[in-house]
Amino acid sequence: MTLASVTIKSLEIDKNNYLRISAGTTFKIAFSTGTSCDLEGGNLINRGDLLIEDAGTNGIVVGLGQSLQNLGFGLIQTDRVNEIGISNKGTFTVAQNAIVDLRTCHVEFINNEGFFQNNGTFKTHYYTNAQAFANTGTFLNKGLYYHDGSLSVLLVSGQGYVENQGEFSFVGMQVHSLQVVGNEAKFENSTTGIMNLNGLIEIKDGGTLVNKNYIKNSAATVISILGDSATMVNEDTLYIFETGYKSINLAQNSFFYNDGIILIDSLNAPFEQIINVDSSTFVNNGTLKMDLAHKSTALSIKKHGLFKNNGSFLLSNLGHDSGSGVINYVYGIHIVSGKLEQTGNAELILDSLTSNTSYYYAIGNFDSLVNNGMILLKRIPKAIYNFGGYTENNGTLEFRKIKEKAYSDIAAALFINNGNLNIKNSSSESILIQIQGSFENNHKVKFTNTTSTNRSIWSTGNFYNDGLIEFDESTEGEMAMTGGRFTNDSCGVLKSYVRIQISFNVATPYDSAVNYGLIQNYHIDPFNNIHEMSDLINRGVFLNTSGSINFQGINSGYISRKLSGRISSGIAESPIFRAGSSPSSLETNFYYDSALSILAGTFNNNALTGSTENSGAFSLFFTTSHKPSCPLKTFELEWEEMEPCSSVATNTFTGTLSNDWFKDENWDLNYVPTNCSNVIIPAGKSVVVEQPFRAKANKIETVNGAVLDIHAGSILDAGNGF
Repeated sequence: MTLASVTIKSLEIDKNNYLRISAGTTFKIAFSTGTSCDLEGGNLINRGDLLIEDAGTNGIVVGLGQSLQNLGFGLIQTDRVNEIGISNKGTFTVAQNAIVDLRTCHVEFINNEGFFQNNGTFKTHYYTNAQAFANTGTFLNKGLYYHDGSLSVLLVSGQGYVENQGEFSFVGMQVHSLQVVGNEAKFENSTTGIMNLNGLIEIKDGGTLVNKNYIKNSAATVISILGDSATMVNEDTLYIFETGYKSINLAQNSFFYNDGIILIDSLNAPFEQIINVDSSTFVNNGTLKMDLAHKSTALSIKKHGLFKNNGSFLLSNLGHDSGSGVINYVYGIHIVSGKLEQTGNAELILDSLTSNTSYYYAIGNFDSLVNNGMILLKRIPKAIYNFGGYTENNGTLEFRKIKEKAYSDIAAALFINNGNLNIKNSSSESILIQIQGSFENNHKVKFTNTTSTNRSIWSTGNFYNDGLIEFDESTEGEMAMTGGRFTNDSCGVLKSYVRIQISFNVATPYDSAVNYGLIQNYHIDPFNNIHEMSDLINRGVFLNTSGSINFQGINSGYISRKLSGRISSGIAESPIFRAGSSPSSLETNFYYDSALSILAGTFNNNALTGSTENSGAFSLFFTTSHKPSCPLKTFELEWEEMEPCSSVATNTFTGTLSNDWFKDENWDLNYVPTNCSNVIIPAGKSVVVEQPFRAKANKIETVNGAVLDIHAGSILDAGNGF
């Protein structure tokens, strides 16, 4: 029998039987109670129009136990409360060009351990109290799944499995776009899958979501991962936009692994956390990029949570407008109780932070921040606030264009630098690095082109240096140690063009400030206050090459600016050279060359005494005997043998021993001429200045017949000529 239109009140197909609706036929089931279409045992094939409506209260519109193949158009609708549109325990297939449109009031589709494959168009909608799709079976989408409306769309639970190879398109704002609940529940967006959502993705109680292609979502909270072992893995692209509150929220021992790209922008979440890691783990192996546009905290780590960055973490345009009369400490990255860890090849770049409040910091560390990669913080007022936490840098930590403070802490905090800590191109009206806790440098800290109207470094805590701290010549802002302890250990080098202040109050212990290494200062007047070095114990080397030395501490090492004078006469303690009893960390030999091959003299008995005459050198070199972990250091002491002349003496060459300028026995005053000597070379005498030595005199007179032979490579200084 062939009919163009059929209307019945109910349909039941027994096992092994089937009903085929041909193309061009409209088959309608209406006005029934209970189950309108019972396919518990039979099969239904639709090539025409299948319309099923109004099963009545608490009914099931379509019950599937075998199979329903929709090759045409199917509309299933009701406006009754607590009805289920389709309950599938068998197989439900939507063909490539076919459409299924569900318009029921409660649960539109339950895939109850059945198999549902959509190759065409599958539509669900929102009325009241609707769960659009509940899946405990297998759902394979190769076509379009379209939903309009709010509340909850797709729930995957039990042993449910969903694989999207096609497209999910959800319009309107949903409370839940997707829920994956339970240890065996899994959702996979395959390499061809595209998902455009407008509601919360919730993964909880062991559920798993894997994205291998593209997910785009906008909601108040976009992703929430809750409960033991609940996991999301992003292998390709996750795009979050126009969102607020917590864009990604992890809690209760859950996990997020990013191996692809996460883009988060256009946010609206004042005083909230964009990514919240609460007693959970977030691992970034790919790229995480946020453009926050004047909002609040980008990343919050709480309750021993872990954020581990193995890839690239880029934050830009952070900012905060506190509003009138509102005082809140707000952080771009807030480590409340947990750990932010950067591995070897990772990078974290935080660029452009603006705020009208002085309580906004780029990173607030209350627990643990460990960097083994690269962190760049630039164009921001305040960078890192270490509020009693532990900060360790084993890679590169760079502050660039800081307007106020690069780093500050409280008394309980600890900062250990085993890598490169750089402060560049910053102009601050505050203190660039302020230490109240403990700061330990074992590698390198460098200030380049920075200006601080207050201080570059100010420590009232414990400051320990066993590496290199360097202030370049374009840096302004003193280094001040005014409390706690200051130790420049035997591997430590402090190289500075800024003024250094080391002064403690009288209540501090005797050895609060000790130098075992090298302090080399180029500032024109590094100590313009007699009390500013009164508490330093120097057991190492203190070189000031440009300014004056006003040292009132205890010295048992070397303190000097540029030397002048004859080594052969001995240079003892003077305003420019202080040599305390030789400590074990210092070698006693001084050399004319950096290769340490030409011995100049020896330090003993509190004086530097020469063993050979000057070879034309302008510097003296010496080494220190460091602890085993330190590399051997060679220090250069600028030196000029010329000395101020209180009087000028005439010294005549006799040639008693030879024609060598540098032998005392060849001069009538029995010493080699200095810059304070008027030299006379009589007729018939021949004098040789051999390479590579350097001869000095105030004035030289050669009588007719005298010979002065200056070999190539040697030097003759005569202040008033010949």
